[in-house]
Amino acid sequence: MPPESMHLYGFKRAADDIAALAKELGAPQIILGGHDWYVLLQFSIRGNHGLKVLFRGGMIVYRTAQWHPELVTHVFSVCTPFMPNTDHFTSTQDLVQGPLPQFGYQLQFAGPELEEALQTQEQYRQFFKGLFGGRSQSGRPIMRPETGVDFDVLAEPIGDSPLVDATEIEYYVDQYSRQRMHGPCNWYRNREANFEDEKKLSPKTVDQPTLFILGSNENILTRDLSAGMEAYVARLTRREVPTGHWALWQAPDKVNGHIKEWLEAVVFGGKSTL
Repeated sequence: MPPESMHLYGFKRAADDIAALAKELGAPQIILGGHDWYVLLQFSIRGNHGLKVLFRGGMIVYRTAQWHPELVTHVFSVCTPFMPNTDHFTSTQDLVQGPLPQFGYQLQFAGPELEEALQTQEQYRQFFKGLFGGRSQSGRPIMRPETGVDFDVLAEPIGDSPLVDATEIEYYVDQYSRQRMHGPCNWYRNREANFEDEKKLSPKTVDQPTLFILGSNENILTRDLSAGMEAYVARLTRREVPTGHWALWQAPDKVNGHIKEWLEAVVFGGKSTL
């Protein structure tokens, strides 16, 4: 079972876990890439320079580069832009009522409603099919960014996901129905704890060469959120793909092509072919 302590789901702890994983793999330096927190896969590949690539959540790759600059040599993130640590705490409620109404779902995820609504395997199956693009009988999505999951829609029959096949959905169902949603939802309860940790984090920049791939049709991590990233990520390469949030599933060839091009040109300086 996942640990109960909320603080164990913070950015700093995740960054330290990645550093521990890299040590276990015998990787003194890594290239770190990620997308959201639903990416469950962590893998490593060896390049010509002995570096390894680890895959983790989008926001975590930036924070790991900041907390462990001696470990992370390069960073790439799909859909998730860099958001600098700040000197003043802003609650999720204030963000939603102010500049980021599309973060409203985070208020729901931080509360008890989602955990309480997902109890049976069938409820988890409905949730994950809908989360990955399956439509309800009425044709409505199960979730809106501003409000979160619509539990009335979740109660309807949900069609198959156009992105993730049934075998993969069943893996999610098995894992989450056994381990439940409390741990994953703690991600959204950690904003103040992350802020307290990051008071000690300096500098507020990412100094490593970084690739950011925008999903041009994103309705949560929208284009404007990445405006001005160059002020904090000096060695930034920008690319974009014509997708929503699930870019890795919606345009895998395009995403992988951008990463491959960047690895060959920036990481290996034209000296390696992947």
